[in-house]
Amino acid sequence: MEDVEVEFSDSRISNRSKYPKVGYPSRKRKTTYRICDGDGSSGSSEEDSQVEGDDEELELEIVQRNTHRAATDTRSRKTTDSILSSELPAIQHQFASDIFQLAPSPKLASNSHWVLLNPAQRLRTKVEIFHSLDLSGIFRQVQYRVINDADWDNLVFQRYFPAKGASTAKALQQFPSASYYRQWQALMDGLDEDRAEIIQNRLRQWFNNLYWVPHPGSDRMWTTKKGGKEWTMLPPGEPGNCPRIAVNPRFIGKDADIVLATGTS
Repeated sequence: MEDVEVEFSDSRISNRSKYPKVGYPSRKRKTTYRICDGDGSSGSSEEDSQVEGDDEELELEIVQRNTHRAATDTRSRKTTDSILSSELPAIQHQFASDIFQLAPSPKLASNSHWVLLNPAQRLRTKVEIFHSLDLSGIFRQVQYRVINDADWDNLVFQRYFPAKGASTAKALQQFPSASYYRQWQALMDGLDEDRAEIIQNRLRQWFNNLYWVPHPGSDRMWTTKKGGKEWTMLPPGEPGNCPRIAVNPRFIGKDADIVLATGTS
């Protein structure tokens, strides 16, 4: 048994010596550090036994722990501020471009494109494209649905920006190819649940100011299947396969009507 204990002890020390070489992002290290030490416990029974019964040392230990916790909270606030000032704007900046770079086309090459923007225009697309219900320069044909507030959040926002740990379709399409989505997933993975929720709520405020976005399915960003009576075709006509978009109910009847003129390629 003694040999086994010695071997285990040596192996553990050897493994610990390798930890500093692991290249974790600094933000993730801070998050993990808070989870491990956020309750102020040292994680060492030997250390606890040394301070037990000694009032002065115990008081000093408490002061040190509280000081350390305050410093950790300050670093966490700085990290959150950094996310709000740099990482979120980068994700928002990339959002519209990624969506239109992944816009679908009819299966038959002989059919006209649903989206009027050429590749260069799609690449340069900015979020302002979602700040108007005039779709005449964007789509040749589209189907839309004005959804309620709950669906806007649950079926639209939560699919574009899923919460930390949220389950997604196994064969998810388009989203994994979007740069903004990969950045968002990496950001959520690096945060604890509380701060991930704070960041997502802040982004939700931004998202709620969009007039419309492509209506995502459970397994893809763009859906083009012919809709039922709840979908309105533009230009008016018989239902057919074309992109579906979700219209934010906050802006219907307030700022503009939904407009689509038949465009040219």
